[in-house]
Amino acid sequence: MAQDRVKQLLQQGIAAAKAGQKDQARQILQQAVKIDPRNETIWLWLSSVAKDDKERIFCLKQILALNPQSELAIKGLQALGVAPEQQAAQPPAVPVLPAEKLNKIQASVDEFLRTYNPEPSTILEIEWVQKNKRRYGESAARTVRRSAYVIAAGVAALLVIAIVAIALTIDLTGEKQANVRASVTPSHTPTNTPTATPGIPNTPTPDSISPETPVPVPQDLPVGNIYGGTPTAIYPPFNNSINFQMQTAVAYYSIGNYDGLSTISANERTAQPSACFPETYYYEAIALAEQGGRFNLQQANDLLETALRRERVPNFSTCEDSPLLSVGLCVVDYYQALADPSSPDAGLLEDGAQQCSQAIETDNRIEKAYDTLAQIYLVQASQMGLTQSYNRAISVLNQGLEIYPASVNLLLTRSEVELSRGNPEEALIYLARAQTVDPASEKVLRLRAQAYLNLASLASGQERIIRYGRAAIAAEEYLLYYSGDPNGYILLAEARLQEGNVDRAIFTLNRVIDNADTLPETAQPAIIEAYSLRVRIYQQRLNWPDAIKDLDTLISLEPDNLTWVELHAQAARELRRYPVLLSDLDTLLTDNPTRGDLILEKAQILSQTCQYEQADIQCDYQAVLNDLLTPDFVSALTPDQRANASVYQAEANFAQLLENTTISASNRRTALQAIRQTVQNALAVRESAEDYYLLARVLTELEEPEQALEAYSWIVYWNQFYEYPFGNDAERAAVTLRNQLEDTATS
Repeated sequence: MAQDRVKQLLQQGIAAAKAGQKDQARQILQQAVKIDPRNETIWLWLSSVAKDDKERIFCLKQILALNPQSELAIKGLQALGVAPEQQAAQPPAVPVLPAEKLNKIQASVDEFLRTYNPEPSTILEIEWVQKNKRRYGESAARTVRRSAYVIAAGVAALLVIAIVAIALTIDLTGEKQANVRASVTPSHTPTNTPTATPGIPNTPTPDSISPETPVPVPQDLPVGNIYGGTPTAIYPPFNNSINFQMQTAVAYYSIGNYDGLSTISANERTAQPSACFPETYYYEAIALAEQGGRFNLQQANDLLETALRRERVPNFSTCEDSPLLSVGLCVVDYYQALADPSSPDAGLLEDGAQQCSQAIETDNRIEKAYDTLAQIYLVQASQMGLTQSYNRAISVLNQGLEIYPASVNLLLTRSEVELSRGNPEEALIYLARAQTVDPASEKVLRLRAQAYLNLASLASGQERIIRYGRAAIAAEEYLLYYSGDPNGYILLAEARLQEGNVDRAIFTLNRVIDNADTLPETAQPAIIEAYSLRVRIYQQRLNWPDAIKDLDTLISLEPDNLTWVELHAQAARELRRYPVLLSDLDTLLTDNPTRGDLILEKAQILSQTCQYEQADIQCDYQAVLNDLLTPDFVSALTPDQRANASVYQAEANFAQLLENTTISASNRRTALQAIRQTVQNALAVRESAEDYYLLARVLTELEEPEQALEAYSWIVYWNQFYEYPFGNDAERAAVTLRNQLEDTATS
């Protein structure tokens, strides 16, 4: 799809620009702008890699044509000595009369309009007749009439303007007041919001809340710009014996062109068979690892092991004990350990940590070693409960930042550690440094918005709302640079939702959901998150029909995610869609067959709900008695759960007893007495209308009308408030019993 291609080209172009490959970036971005010439972001990056000022001016003017208010384009043109074209002069605004003056002249205007006749007058005594054939001069006469109408309308307009002008300059304060007074049309009262919504002012900050303090940034940090950060020098530097093409290979790695990287690396390895250069293995291996997948990871590991096993040839470069290859193995171990993100492999993580630590001891200037080792410690701390690994990660990153204080990768990982350990304020300090070095970094802007969300979650009261407003602004700043990225809309929607701006949150989520079909596969996590957030809103608003629709979509996207099935069951329960609910219960019980609450709910539906609800479900008493509520299962329940289970068994036994026409009267009465005792025992633990309704019917069958009427009366009373599905039947039964008792008393 075109949009997918544009996004891919834009990402590659940005990466190439940041890597200093301007010619390649320009070619990629030119391809992108041909597909989407109205994309302001593409023109902006294209201006950063322009061949000369003339081409840069052209790009900036294209941005102004798309967005005349673009500060970046205006400042860029000014820096190049070109004044942006002035907007056409706006006509002076029509003066607005104060309401009191308008009221005073309204009567005069009304009188003028009442007497004004727009039909042109003539001093000639001509009677206008309906045309019945083409006459000589008819066309000219029609032209004259049109001119007369225009002149008359112009005169009327001038008279109105004259009256308004007089009212503006003369204070009509005479004693006569107009009978008809103009009323000012009431306007909507603006609603304050904490975020910068167009046309609506920001929520004022109360005096008790201190304004946000700017995050301090070391003054010796290099200041980047949106046109791309300064690329970090390659370390270790290439051996002079390596072909210069390896520099191109590294650039390919930076922009994700892994095929080009692999081709050049393989050529360099075969060009000098007696020598072994770690770089020709390292970059290809970490590229394979970062792509993920079992095959790629195994191939990366084999490539590095091959290099380390190569025999040394005298007087030629060797790969033995190369710290760079140790870092490569560390990276491969890290990604292999996360093959199943929900269950990291502790052994592989430990192996990777040893490889990176060994590399740092041998050569402490390999930036990737610090970053990967810190990532390993972060996984150990956040997912495996080894909280002491947080301190290890911080220690490693501090060592790396002493050598590379402007490393965006290390600053980002440092901020991720702080966010993971619940310290968003500290994370913002490192994100501010990273943003100083690379203001347009996608990950910096995204984590910054997330940090503000986390910071707001720690506040309370009015300050919490204001902080979520600040998070919304950070998300909008992210979208300013990456307007097509659904992750930005998710962050913005979360901030809007938490600040109480629910309608705006739904609007933002709809931007993602409505365009889901046009987004690339990599956007699926964001699409799922958008649906999840919208479901949460629908649940809060008790909008179950729309909630269950979104949950259907989520189940289709993630059929193995039982969280969506749980929520789907809840929605089906609220909507009383019992066939759907039974299907959801079966799915959940397949995963966990011994889950008591699900077994009890299924038993209730198949024994009790099926009798009372007008639903398309069949009762299954045998399944309840023999398959679901087994003696071992019931004995392991809590007292409340056991009371529920016993009632469901009683419902099934009573229904089967009514259908049994062959049972003897004595056995029938014995069975009814047992059911009666079961229900009464359950009522001693807790009361429910279903229990009383079953008890009343059992007592009726036992021919105990007084006790039955008492049970029915309990239902009739509470039915005024809860409207039970069997409430009307209970009322009719109570009336019948009462009449029978009265007839018996009078006879």
